[in-house]
Amino acid sequence: MDAVWGIPLTLFYLAVLVWLVRRWKHFSHESLPKNLITVFLLYKVLLGVCLSLIYIYYYQARADADIFKYFDDSYHMTRALWEKPGDFFKMLFGIGNDTDHFTQEYYSKMNHWFRRYETQVYNDNHTMIRLNAALRLLSFGYFHVHELFFSFISFVGIMSFYKGFTLFTNENKHKILAFALFLFPSLNFWSAGALKESVLIFCLGNIFYAVCLLVQRKINVRYTILALVSLIVALFLKSYALAALAAGL
Repeated sequence: MDAVWGIPLTLFYLAVLVWLVRRWKHFSHESLPKNLITVFLLYKVLLGVCLSLIYIYYYQARADADIFKYFDDSYHMTRALWEKPGDFFKMLFGIGNDTDHFTQEYYSKMNHWFRRYETQVYNDNHTMIRLNAALRLLSFGYFHVHELFFSFISFVGIMSFYKGFTLFTNENKHKILAFALFLFPSLNFWSAGALKESVLIFCLGNIFYAVCLLVQRKINVRYTILALVSLIVALFLKSYALAALAAGL
């Protein structure tokens, strides 16, 4: 999809996400008005645009640019949906996909499915390529839609961190905490694009909030399930970051 259709599509999804923020209970907190949360979201999206511009005009080797390399590789996985749907779902869910057929037809055409030096740690490139392949079903191949959704999921994670921290802080400090989390430059900038950090913030925030609720003896089934899903995703993304969080928890 070219920019003629891609920009309106991105703006449409942005409107949907703004509506979701204003309606979803996860973004409800007595210390934060909905208008302020919406401003925080738009700030996050703006940082995502800035991040893309840096990678476009400063890091010009697209094949090595973190925000593009998983997106570009995901094309070869998604094209299987129209040619051989069975292959697509096997690759997407990692079922019976480690054969010569998949290597020759798809993986050999990707730049980052295989690592130069394999280790015993799971290759988290696979996770990012799969996420981008799934998102292509909504984006129709337009990158800025991916950028928008990755920014949003990290925004969900930051909200989870905020709600967790508020359980242990005085109410008169909640606004300060909100500005510290939602406007903190490096935290928000590097989790505002199609990067592993965006997904990681989502996962760690949800796990953190679920544990905080557990400590407060406020069991919430929905957040417990979300934390378990986040735990599984984190294990296939950056398990060492999860181990670091576990010590603190």
